[in-house]
Amino acid sequence: MGKLDDLVSESLLIIFLFVAISIITNYTQHQISYNDGKGWDGVQYYTLAEQMIHHESLKAQGPYVYRIGTPYLASLIPFGNISLRFTITNIIACVILTALLVYWFRIYIPNWKIRVIMLLLFMTQWHAPIRFTYFYPILTDPWALVFTMAGLILIHKGTNNESKSYTYWVAALSFVGVFFREVLMLIPITWWYAKNYTCISQIIHSIICRLWTGETTEITANCKNITMLKACFKESIPLLAGMIAVISIRTVAHQTNHYRFAETAVAWMYDKPLLTYLHAWFIAFGPMIVLPLLNCNLITTFFRTHRFHLIFLVMISILGWIGGSDTERIIYYAMPIVYVQIANVLLDTMEVLKHSPILITFIILIQCVSQRIFWYLPDYPPSPHGPIHSLPAIFGNTVQFYHIPFLTILSSCGNYLDLFSFHSGLTIKALTLVQYIIVSVMLLVWMRIRDISLGHRGFVR
Repeated sequence: MGKLDDLVSESLLIIFLFVAISIITNYTQHQISYNDGKGWDGVQYYTLAEQMIHHESLKAQGPYVYRIGTPYLASLIPFGNISLRFTITNIIACVILTALLVYWFRIYIPNWKIRVIMLLLFMTQWHAPIRFTYFYPILTDPWALVFTMAGLILIHKGTNNESKSYTYWVAALSFVGVFFREVLMLIPITWWYAKNYTCISQIIHSIICRLWTGETTEITANCKNITMLKACFKESIPLLAGMIAVISIRTVAHQTNHYRFAETAVAWMYDKPLLTYLHAWFIAFGPMIVLPLLNCNLITTFFRTHRFHLIFLVMISILGWIGGSDTERIIYYAMPIVYVQIANVLLDTMEVLKHSPILITFIILIQCVSQRIFWYLPDYPPSPHGPIHSLPAIFGNTVQFYHIPFLTILSSCGNYLDLFSFHSGLTIKALTLVQYIIVSVMLLVWMRIRDISLGHRGFVR
């Protein structure tokens, strides 16, 4: 009965936090003004929803034209303008996503307090769906994250289960999910890798042995009855389902520009600076992203036990590099993996944190600043009103903004684009990146020294 009471109490607390954050955001956050509230990508999604409502053929720019799932759901809402329909649709997605995250965290995080902290990180992050939907409602990310989260849960449950039912569930989810965003193709790839890891590792090991040593090992002998063909196609039904979905979408949606994913990916591979990419990870998750560095052995052990976490994280990391300019929002698809790693380290450092109230205050403060809990998102285009302060630029020019930045722009005014690692001005991005690095080093060193002062051997082991 005690466990049931704890579960009910935790659930009620999470519901309260979700409702409170949603209400506060709804009353404080204004919708973006750019393109009449559609933003950038939203123009294409708005067009798709409008075409669906009027039963017209689907035509828009790529790659947005292929993400027809959310516009379709918005078109089913029987009332309100199209922007309101998207808002309602994505709020529903936020509710489902939060419930899935609760289930996910209960799998990997045994301490309910840490689970609630991780959920708070998700619910209060400025570019995460719950807050961002009220600023930029005409987007597909909330529902794409729902399918990503559901896919990861299915992979967890089905990895060590021989039942074919999970294969079919992942296949169905992959087929439907691709209609919302092409990133869902990573789910069947992750599933294929998770189910075939042993065979893949054996074959790679045997190939390396033959190429470099010329010896036949016992592992090679064990692989005699496992052909390459079987290794490549085993558990491939979800992958085939995703590919069928991609083909199906292209039969009903027609691209009006010359977008090509391969060309765009190569261009971003060369054009996105490494420091900008590093900066995006800090913006996506805040300074707490460095906490896993306190105990690399703990994280390595976890990834060895749950290998599909690592492959999914690696693929999202690559996609964040080559997938577009809003690196933070792409990287955030790794949120279920990253938050579990942060939670594991928090559990490992619980003794240190219990005896360090000042350290806890420091962590809370810098994370709140990074996640912009004290400020809502500034409008775009920037408001011409309000006091403007200038700061001499590092590289010769003068940049004007509302306040000197610390991890982010410390204001609800200013330029929305200055919140991003790629779009912000050079002076702002340089200052905030240096600040993130300094704060992160302070956090790691402080926790290490505090741990040693309590008679332990220190972290970073």
